[in-house]
Amino acid sequence: MDFATAILGTHLRNISAADLRAYFDSNPDETENVELKSGSTGISEVVAQVVGFLNGAGGLIVWGSPNPTTEIDETGARRQNYSGPIVSVQRRTKDDLNRALMGNIQPLPLGIRIQECRVDGGAIFVIEVDPSSSPPHQEGGKYWIRVDGETRAASHGVVESLFLRRRGPAFVMTARQKVTPIPSAHGRIDLFRVKLDILLRNESKNIGEFVEVGVKCGPGVVERDSRLDIVDPKFGDEMEGPISSNDGFTRWRFRVNGWVVHAHSWRVLQGNLVIAREAGGGLSVALGIAIQAKDMARAEWVADFGLDDREGEVQFDVR
Repeated sequence: MDFATAILGTHLRNISAADLRAYFDSNPDETENVELKSGSTGISEVVAQVVGFLNGAGGLIVWGSPNPTTEIDETGARRQNYSGPIVSVQRRTKDDLNRALMGNIQPLPLGIRIQECRVDGGAIFVIEVDPSSSPPHQEGGKYWIRVDGETRAASHGVVESLFLRRRGPAFVMTARQKVTPIPSAHGRIDLFRVKLDILLRNESKNIGEFVEVGVKCGPGVVERDSRLDIVDPKFGDEMEGPISSNDGFTRWRFRVNGWVVHAHSWRVLQGNLVIAREAGGGLSVALGIAIQAKDMARAEWVADFGLDDREGEVQFDVR
């Protein structure tokens, strides 16, 4: 993943000391995918940060940032200010960092890239970390994860779920909708036709067995005029629904019975839904997708889309 371009606006191999000075002058925040460490930080702590990103969603670590100062904003919330002078890393090279990473992270990590920028008699290291396909990783006998923009020791339950991620598939779900108004005889628009395409991709080297996908949409689905079908169905596939529930959603359930979603393959669901806007109701509809499979923790997402948005897309990742 190209975190450097997304976060710094420049590809990792092209990052210069001037780019980093400009980045710090913008007073950036740490996030789930960004960690800033001054040059006074020990190399073992940097290795732990890398492990946290490997076990999470990946990200960018800048080692050689300014020392942060604490500010209080207008809401009374505390935040760190990184716009001060750079505190570069002294007496360390890219080779030193590579040796520390390879020698202290188990299992051996992949997907780590480092750019070294010389500045102020020292260096700034920009470390780009992809999410691991074989977690959990550990350093110093501890498993580390990212939580609320910080790297913390992982609990037993989190470590267990990361082991499931190693054995199980890695699904990416993409849902696209196209909305067409259906005018009434009086010119009012209270009905909308929604064409829904749901693509399920297994981006792991591991097969997905006994896969089940649940889809829910609402409120206002006109069930007698709405369908959700499997494109190119396989033997053993099952589709249940539509089924109404008390929360106003209409639900479908797709099971891949006895069949698998192979590594780097996909399945497609296609829906044609009619949605009625209730009197005085808004133009927002919720789409929920849940997935579970053998050796994978169940995951669920809900996203809203507007009936006045003619086309849109939302993507969900399960790893």
